[in-house]
Amino acid sequence: MNLFIINFSGISIGILAVLAIALPVWAIFDLVYSKFVGKNTKLLWIVLIFVFPFIGPLAYFIIGRRDKIINS
Repeated sequence: MNLFIINFSGISIGILAVLAIALPVWAIFDLVYSKFVGKNTKLLWIVLIFVFPFIGPLAYFIIGRRDKIINS
């Protein structure tokens, strides 16, 4: 019995497909409606999200949102 074989069912692949589409869309909407400290910060994040469609949005939500200007 090999424990290292990953058995992807149709549901698992469907969840990954939805995440692969929803994460970039959510990140782009958040970018469009936000203001950032640097002038080129928004452009850089948009490029990273399109070039790395799964890792880019995750990096944006973990790292990039720190540079947003919070309206008070």
